[in-house]
Amino acid sequence: MPPTLSVHGLRKSFGIKRVLDDVSFRIRPGTLHALLGANGAGKSTLIKILTGIERSDAGEISVRGAEGGPGRIGVIHQDLGLVSSMSVADNLYLVPGAGPLHRVSPSGDVRRARVQLAGVNVEVDPRRELGSLSLGERTMVAISRLFERDEPDLIILDEVTAALNRVESDWLLGRVREFVDRGGAAMVVTHRLHEVTTHCDEVTVLRDGKVVRTGPVPALPDLHDDLAAGDITTQEPVDAGAAASGAVVLAATAATTAAVGPISLDVRAGEVVAVVGALSSRLYEIGHLLAGIVGPVSGRVVVSAPAGGPGRAALLPEERLTQGVLTGLTVADNAVLDTRPRGRTGLWRGVNRRRGLRTASEVVERMNVRPEGCEGMPMLALSGGNQQKVLLGRIALQEPDLYVLCEPTRGVDLPTRAAIRRFVLERKAEGAAVVVATIDVDDALAVADRLAIAENGRLVSVVDRAGVQLDDLLERVS
Repeated sequence: MPPTLSVHGLRKSFGIKRVLDDVSFRIRPGTLHALLGANGAGKSTLIKILTGIERSDAGEISVRGAEGGPGRIGVIHQDLGLVSSMSVADNLYLVPGAGPLHRVSPSGDVRRARVQLAGVNVEVDPRRELGSLSLGERTMVAISRLFERDEPDLIILDEVTAALNRVESDWLLGRVREFVDRGGAAMVVTHRLHEVTTHCDEVTVLRDGKVVRTGPVPALPDLHDDLAAGDITTQEPVDAGAAASGAVVLAATAATTAAVGPISLDVRAGEVVAVVGALSSRLYEIGHLLAGIVGPVSGRVVVSAPAGGPGRAALLPEERLTQGVLTGLTVADNAVLDTRPRGRTGLWRGVNRRRGLRTASEVVERMNVRPEGCEGMPMLALSGGNQQKVLLGRIALQEPDLYVLCEPTRGVDLPTRAAIRRFVLERKAEGAAVVVATIDVDDALAVADRLAIAENGRLVSVVDRAGVQLDDLLERVS
């Protein structure tokens, strides 16, 4: 049987930089195919070429439909392209270009929506507001919308699982597997190796724009080597050490906002506490409360310096592009921006330009931001992982007593994930208090001394990390 997708000799350059170099691979019908690669490996450019957003400089792409004619590709990006305030049925049948007020008729289209959702094994009421669904269910609505005209021959999920916890991503990929088992084909772009080894049949690995592996999914150590060229396995880990018995830095007592609470939690100097839960648990809102970005309407949140007196908190927001990065400015501008919630007097707050550039260079070097000498580059020219390093370096400049890090490793590659975990443990070793708010149970288990389980805007339990196994934590947060 001919492949659903055949890519041969694909090349693409931007200026003097070759982004894709002789890329060739195939995706067969009835297979779930993973596309892996470090940030900057060329994955995004490849997806843009496959979907017609960019043109290749050379090479051939063939998409074959089930009947042997030209095939159709459907792609789901991380933002899903849906309207949360509208119903599920409205989202399924929105007409491109018609605007958000173009809604479906409430009778026949609701019945049709039920049938269409059942086709991808999703049992939700089409009249429900989309925003009330779980992220996994919303993703399946986006996939179902691809089937509204004709069933696609190939579905591409472009880092869609980055915002899902392991239980949710397993459920989503299980639904995709049902489509594949009917003879379809799917490609999943991901950084999570457990998704590849658990769900995928074949894999293509890109490194520096070249294919270093394509074929059946190998053993996990081989995937590590393909992706990192030894960077992960040869890097000496930072010893997490025992939880410190230092002074209490964060003291939250029955703190409540309109969205969360009451929240009670103490975090000591030299301690890492992971707030873990599903997206519906409102764990990020809890993080914003603890960092002082949102004040409590009742109760108290007090941050103290370990030596006594008022302390300082710093927040890494969960949405890098919309909440953390100044998209129109350079790497240097982003590196020195003061983000403390107590006000600011300008972008380079009290820092002359020459000194600020020197400080930015120190951040780039300390955080190993790539490419070297990128201070004058637009921030958006960096990969997502390198943007995250800049943001972490920026808040470290403030020397806060409390770090609140929301999804610090979301959407980053394996070497960057390892570097960010080291960053967390180094801050702990320096005596800071750290709160990590995450849906990623692997991150939580890797860095935390204690685990605070979030549910419906509350912390329902706080337990020591010692003795907690992955399956136990998955059960608690699901």
